Amino acid sequence: RSSDLIATEKSNKKFHVDWKNKKGGGECHLMTQKITDDAVRYAAFSGDDEASRFVACSDDFSVQIWASGTGKVAFIFEGHEETVYRARFSSDGRRVVSCSDDGTAKVWNTSNGNLVTEFSGHSRENAVYCCNFSPDDLVVVSSSEDGTIRVWDSSSGVLKFSCEPAHDASVLSCVFSPDNRRIASASEDCTLKVGSPR
Repeated sequence: RSSDLIATEKSNKKFHVDWKNKKGGGECHLMTQKITDDAVRYAAFSGDDEASRFVACSDDFSVQIWASGTGKVAFIFEGHEETVYRARFSSDGRRVVSCSDDGTAKVWNTSNGNLVTEFSGHSRENAVYCCNFSPDDLVVVSSSEDGTIRVWDSSSGVLKFSCEPAHDASVLSCVFSPDNRRIASASEDCTLKVGSPR
């Protein structure tokens, strides 16, 4: 494709949806959404072909879902008690997982806005920096400031697997491989690791 729709966080506390023209090298904003008076930490599109929604999270402790075509807010999820670092859609778009400086990760229903479950096995004193659904949406992986990686049942919140410690410092990123068999993680300890949650 000659152009891509890209969601980006901006330091001026506004959220932009940009249309980047690869052929001409130019860019213009399709919309600029002021969603909070605090820093926006992360943004991601839904996985449907039209990328019809995007989710954003911020220092105001909220997770918000917006229609990417109109900029209309669909839901504002409130329940975290500190900065929310990451929010991602499930592959079917029915749920969003978020994680926070409050030591928890949470799963939200994108149809009614309700909290589905909370993962609270990480220490409350340590931020959860990253969370992602597995490709089949059955589990969620989360990583923390305490150096651990945990895998949870995405519906019940039951802990399925824990690697303690996975790294010698904060784990800033974690993600499943497309076949669900491996997890890659990146840390402040200057390492990238790949492991199997089996």
